Amino acid sequence: MIGELGLRYRPASQADLESHAAALALLASDVADVPPDYLARAIAKHVVESPYLPKACDLIRIAKSFIPVRQHDGPEKETTAQRLNRLMDQDPNSRRDIRWFPDAVGNGAHLETIGPITGPVSRAA
Repeated sequence: MIGELGLRYRPASQADLESHAAALALLASDVADVPPDYLARAIAKHVVESPYLPKACDLIRIAKSFIPVRQHDGPEKETTAQRLNRLMDQDPNSRRDIRWFPDAVGNGAHLETIGPITGPVSRAA
């Protein structure tokens, strides 16, 4: 794919062929971990939008835009603690004596005991 991209964006003079080949080799190395289908789509999009040879960051940014956004099953502005409590409430085997609370920073959660054990507890043998 990168080789074909290099043919689309030829160097201005014959003397620049070696540096052009080196740039393509580096570009191929930099995007090697991008899934081929995303890379092909990113190249196709870049070709119609820019007259210049792309940098790796350009192709990676475009490829990332094709990754579908994962939807979760809760409210949109649900905190981590709220989500974990909701999931725990939906599980009939979860303990009812513990709850998740937001941590001090607000982007995580920690467990706290809120009363006597009222739900199933599994004991390791």
